[in-house]
Amino acid sequence: MLKPSEKEFTKTIEHLGAFTFKYPTLKDEIEADNISSRLLKDNLNPSIQAANIAVMTGALKVAIVKAPEDFDIDAVYCYEELESVYNVFTETVSSFRSESELCKPAGD
Repeated sequence: MLKPSEKEFTKTIEHLGAFTFKYPTLKDEIEADNISSRLLKDNLNPSIQAANIAVMTGALKVAIVKAPEDFDIDAVYCYEELESVYNVFTETVSSFRSESELCKPAGD
């Protein structure tokens, strides 16, 4: 589990290698959303897959500190590859956030 004092974490993803991610601040989340919006540009009605790719790419462009040498976020051809990196990142971030007393609903 990620601790509040840690700013980065490294995860090894099967068939891809070790990735170091930074824990995103709220400002980072806005930056990721801006990247996603720029990727979709004038597409006002993107397909679910296109929207997912934009969201995952935006988040990972902001979060990845170090990736395997042969991984290029701008040259991913396989949706499942992008999704596997994104899932590892979001699951780790979510595990930290679920432990924060400030993020729990009142009464828990």
